This record gives sequence, C-alpha cells and structure tokens, in this order.
Amino acid sequence: MKRNIFLFLTSCVGNAQKISIIYSGSESEVSAPCPGVTVKKDGSRIEIESQLADQELIINMKGTSPDGSLMLKSQGKTTIRLEGLNLTSSNGAPIRLHNKKRVLIQAAKGTTNT
Repeated sequence: MKRNIFLFLTSCVGNAQKISIIYSGSESEVSAPCPGVTVKKDGSRIEIESQLADQELIINMKGTSPDGSLMLKSQGKTTIRLEGLNLTSSNGAPIRLHNKKRVLIQAAKGTTNT
C-alpha cells in the first residue's frame, strides 16, 4: 500500500514570524504569512501589517526592483534583513516603517544592498 505523506514547513513557530520577500523587476514574491499578519501585494509594492505585539517579525528581503516598496505596520519588534537588495521607488522611500516597537535593519554579510 502506497501512502503519500505531506510535510508542511511553517515559519510561525516560537516567538518570531518570518516572511521572505524576493523582488524581480516589477514583480515580487512573498512567502505566506502567519495568522495575525496580513500581506497586500501589487506587483513589486508590498504592504505588511502585523497585529501581534508579543511576537517578533523577521523579514528577509532580496532581489532588484526599479520601482518597488515595502510599507510595514507592526505592533511588535521587527528585524529587516537585507540579503542582496537593490530597491528604488518613484513614490518616496522604498522602505516605510510604522512600528510601535523597535526595528532592527541588518545587512547580511557579503551582500551589497542599495
């Protein structure tokens, strides 16, 4: 008897929620968020909102977009990790933050981020 086993990996474990964003020109790819986090995407323009004040949000960003952006609204602590990101926007700052708690921005070792 053959059985299929499905394994679902989630980044919603523990006190941190992880989201991965990959920009590619006028498009972007965003990993599925955990409960309590909403993501709105229009091409390479992304808006993330987290209602969870007691869980850290970790956002990994990479890729290139000549007209992309990230708007972040979070109740809890946030870490944004730049992993080779080249992001510009025609509508103001490419990364806009509206957080209740601290935001830490890290550049991954050996990457260039502009």
